[in-house]
Amino acid sequence: MKRIIRKAIDVIIAIVFSKGFDISIIALGILFRVKLYLENHSVWLDEAVTTVSIGSRTFKEILTRFDIFPEFAKPPIGFELIEKLSITIFGNNELAFRLFPLLSGIGALLLFYLIVKKLFSEKVQKVSLIFFAVCDPLIQYCGDTKPYSSDVLMVLILVFLFIHVRRSGLGLKNILLLGLSGGLIIWISSACIFILTALGLTAVTMIVINKKWKDLISVLPVFVIWLVSFVFLYKISLSQMVHGDSLKATWVGAFGPDAIFSFTTLAWMRDVFFEMFKQPGGMYLPKLPFHIGILGSLIFFAGCWQLFKRDKEHFLLFVSPVLITLFAALIGKYPFRGRVILFLVPSIIAVLSSSVNIKFNKARGISSVIALVIAYVLLYQPFMAAMHNFTRGRGGSEHNRQALAFMQKYYLPGDMIFFNTSGQFSFWYYAKNLGYYSDLQKVYLGEYEGNRMEGVLTGQFAHQTGEFKGVKYAAMKYDYNIFDKEGHFRRIVSAQDKGGVQVIFKQAPVKYEGNSDRVWVFLTRCEEDLKDIILGAFGLRGKVIMEFKGDGAQIYLYDMSRR
Repeated sequence: MKRIIRKAIDVIIAIVFSKGFDISIIALGILFRVKLYLENHSVWLDEAVTTVSIGSRTFKEILTRFDIFPEFAKPPIGFELIEKLSITIFGNNELAFRLFPLLSGIGALLLFYLIVKKLFSEKVQKVSLIFFAVCDPLIQYCGDTKPYSSDVLMVLILVFLFIHVRRSGLGLKNILLLGLSGGLIIWISSACIFILTALGLTAVTMIVINKKWKDLISVLPVFVIWLVSFVFLYKISLSQMVHGDSLKATWVGAFGPDAIFSFTTLAWMRDVFFEMFKQPGGMYLPKLPFHIGILGSLIFFAGCWQLFKRDKEHFLLFVSPVLITLFAALIGKYPFRGRVILFLVPSIIAVLSSSVNIKFNKARGISSVIALVIAYVLLYQPFMAAMHNFTRGRGGSEHNRQALAFMQKYYLPGDMIFFNTSGQFSFWYYAKNLGYYSDLQKVYLGEYEGNRMEGVLTGQFAHQTGEFKGVKYAAMKYDYNIFDKEGHFRRIVSAQDKGGVQVIFKQAPVKYEGNSDRVWVFLTRCEEDLKDIILGAFGLRGKVIMEFKGDGAQIYLYDMSRR
């Protein structure tokens, strides 16, 4: 039995270290990403906010930071300009919006391979490359119009340039290359501010350790360029994000407690650090009797030790971004959780993979077994998940496009439309994308900046239920949705002539504004108790004559003539 196991291990090792293995893994990683892109799923809630915001503004409005949704955190200005260029060339559609994230994901895979090939042993190269190629969060965000995939690419560009400059010397050309690249990249990826901080810390620390004081003078121009670029970026864009409450409201639990020096803070640090390995780290083992973060932490610290022993510069290069970002979350400046720290995944993978270099001088056999176990823990489940999503499709997407296309097919002028808060962004995006804007009945509202202003009257349900004397209710209000002549959403005007907020109960027939006998109710990412109240109240007033139900989204057409 031992001989069979040994032979199987030898075959696996022979395949992994064969000449074409790396190219095969890279090709597989690209295939996973392209397959997800071509699935062309509907825009989901956060993605719809981004697509409407970018698609509805001109290049000038993006540059001047005019904002349609001031209550939401803004993507980096460089990311928005690239996305705007993409849809200007290829059309306002999901594939055009997601082209830059896809190319970023592919570029990041190739660049990560070049970096690990420069820095690590062959064993670490193989494990880290496979992990990066199949890591589910890295694949997932290649198919979303969000800056997370491009964040990863920008991080790796900076790391690659830093390694190049450190090895080739701080000549004028390299100073300008690293300084200008860093100064430009933070306009495309705000997260790279943490990476520049980490690179600066690494450079200064190594100068101090090696006592090369002249290099400190040489690297100062790079820091000055970075600092000047950051100051301008902060004044134009970041100051609103850092001082605003939208991030903290969205990412509850991702910021450190107010009392920094407390046991509560230690518990918070433990929780977010453990969670980092699962999301966005991509580690997952089913039926594990304890949190995957415990196992991830053990492997991570083993990797830290291996890096520290072999090369302190590499240790600082990959560990410091995690610590700096965690500190930023601790003082309330940036959330440390989920997709917004996807840019840390290259560092996480590099450190975790370095643990396979673990050696026990008096027990080499044990070292090999431990390395194989670590490789299995890191790679098996992510690989199986990637293969499952590739063969069966990812699923889990909200079928907003399908639901609204259904409405477009059967919509008649004068139909009244209601949607929940999450549904409004998809409604606005697909009004232009599907072209049903021209069919919507509009109401003249007056003149605005010398132009005729018309709005589409809609009803909107609040995203949460309320409670009165033990009975749950839904809140509803009316708005005029303002679009430009091309169908781009521009703003909401409160329909004050239709009264204020209206309360509806499941047990009472809904009362609504307007004279239409046909009413559409579009719900997406809607809580079950809210949906029950809405459908119950509308069901007592009218009858469903058509409906579409998809994953996470549904739309109903009611006949309200029974009044």
